[in-house]
Amino acid sequence: MGDPRNAGLGSISWRASARSVLLVGQDSETGERAICQTKNNLSEQSPLSVGFEIVNGQFLFNSNPSGLTKERMLAQPKDADANAEQSEAEDFLLEALRTGEKSSRDVEKEAKELDITMYAFRKAKKRLGIKPFKKGGTFGGDTKWYMRLPGAADVVDIREFQHLQENHGNKASLDKGLTEDVDSAADEQVQHLNSTSSEMSAIKIEAPCDCGEIGIVGHWCRNCGESVQAEGSHRPN
Repeated sequence: MGDPRNAGLGSISWRASARSVLLVGQDSETGERAICQTKNNLSEQSPLSVGFEIVNGQFLFNSNPSGLTKERMLAQPKDADANAEQSEAEDFLLEALRTGEKSSRDVEKEAKELDITMYAFRKAKKRLGIKPFKKGGTFGGDTKWYMRLPGAADVVDIREFQHLQENHGNKASLDKGLTEDVDSAADEQVQHLNSTSSEMSAIKIEAPCDCGEIGIVGHWCRNCGESVQAEGSHRPN
């Protein structure tokens, strides 16, 4: 019935009352037989299946674990048309991805043009171990899905990352240019400060001396000979 929980006489009540449940079955396509565990309340459930054969009326366990799963044991037998469609989908994917990765959208479009159903297409991907992956999206770019055959090596287009590579050839000239720019900016700042100081020193401010004579701040009074102070300031004792 496709679900191991309903495999016991079509009801889960038999399964619910047991602490451990074993499923005995065979692959409808290959005829492989095995025993697997579908429930265990006493310890961790075993992921392995134990294969067996019946030869001349004798029950014989296989020496190695079986790859037969409970899902394959309970799968419905396929008819000839379904088998042909599945084989066609797998052959298509092997050919489409033979030269390397391709856009998932483009591969699906080609499959539809060949009248391959999406059910057969998805099942073929799973059987072949094809897993989609993302590419792109760097610095806000569009992200796209791609697919490739399992084991295919990743191919990186170095042109996509040239803007991130270190340019050793121009490093010295860049460092020198940056140093010259910094020194030039510093010289301009010093020149500006010196110019400002000169302009400030060239400004003459008049103020009354203690004797009442008007003179230039910081200069000697022509009347009494004392230094002229700015208004509001006091002559030191």
